[in-house]
Amino acid sequence: GFERDGGTELSDSFNFFVTFEGAVTHPGGPLAVREANDSVEDALWVFLGDDVGSDNVGDLFLEVHGFIWPDNTPDEPEINLPAGDVPFEAILVRCTEQIKDVEVQMSLNGGPWGPVSEAVTTPLVNDELFPPVF
Repeated sequence: GFERDGGTELSDSFNFFVTFEGAVTHPGGPLAVREANDSVEDALWVFLGDDVGSDNVGDLFLEVHGFIWPDNTPDEPEINLPAGDVPFEAILVRCTEQIKDVEVQMSLNGGPWGPVSEAVTTPLVNDELFPPVF
């Protein structure tokens, strides 16, 4: 498809998005999201609740990027929510930088930080949904 659809020389392994859109089962109370080491070469955006699907930067719950200007959100934003399924969208942007692991973490109801893949999500975040690259 590369020759047929065009793109840059790197578009077979660079210049793409990985998107998860679903829901996180939340026990109620504080919900916080972060990138494990706040170091993303390209960009990570997270939207929650009614803001899922938005293209408005003002609706971002979390933004982490490797550009010179500051992120539009705190490094570990937190919101208090009632128990239930919380709409959740994470968008990871891969441009021309060498691919490095990015670990989106979540803390539910003041609990320890852990990968989103350890939270109860619909659909499940696992190797079937996102097969390992290597």
